[in-house]
Amino acid sequence: MTVDLHLHTIASDGTMTPTELVAMAAKQGLSAIAITDHDTFAGISEGRAAAKAQRLEFIPGVELSAYFRGEDVHVLGYFVDEHDQLLNTKLKQLRESRELRAHRIVEKLSTAGVNLPWAAVENVAQGDALGRPHVAHALVQQGVVQTISEAFERYLGRDGPAYVPKFVLDLEDIFDVVHGAGGIASLAHPAHWGVGIETITTLKDRGLDAVEVWHIDHTPDDVEGYLEIARKLGLLITGGSDCHGLRKKQGVVLGTLDIPDDIVGPLFERAKEIRAGRQDH
Repeated sequence: MTVDLHLHTIASDGTMTPTELVAMAAKQGLSAIAITDHDTFAGISEGRAAAKAQRLEFIPGVELSAYFRGEDVHVLGYFVDEHDQLLNTKLKQLRESRELRAHRIVEKLSTAGVNLPWAAVENVAQGDALGRPHVAHALVQQGVVQTISEAFERYLGRDGPAYVPKFVLDLEDIFDVVHGAGGIASLAHPAHWGVGIETITTLKDRGLDAVEVWHIDHTPDDVEGYLEIARKLGLLITGGSDCHGLRKKQGVVLGTLDIPDDIVGPLFERAKEIRAGRQDH
């Protein structure tokens, strides 16, 4: 059986509710899933309940951003306690910075001659953690661009007139906070950053537990390469489609990767070790 451990819901920047996502995963015969929304646990409770009803193993998760050597790197936290006070404080800080960033993007769009009402962005977000995808979707709804990809290419991308750098956490701080919440930390889609064994070795020394080997954008060579790196370094392996529903150009990619379910056991055991160590202190 296969699993999908990298999924986004409407709680951050996906287009499916947790219940819809779980139903699709069950229909596809997956044995386990993880909801890993950006900077929020808002979809965890509903997802867990839906998974229980479907008899589907559910892993609580979250995706966090950090800078490392000038690059924007993403970390997936698995088996975290969503009620952990410090982690929730950090997540609140990140969400607030996201909203401030979105306001600044709208201001820069205005300077560039694009009048996007803030209410249109809020209407897209529906109270969820704001991000650039919500602004992009609002631009589509307002008829400024035809697609979300065009919104990023013309306005919101790093070289666009409305680009605003985002606030992120220190990478080592992320590892500490995830471990403090009883979770494990996996490097998300490393091929996206062009990360190799030297960098991953450094990250392991700083607290990294695992590497996301399977991802919708990873080639077969990427998968083999990161499997070998994980073996050499003694790191655990994770994998997921990074499904955002219809918000990404690939469409709904939930469950489309052949990710073996035997990766879940070692992840769970590592999380148990971390929680045991936390209790000892």
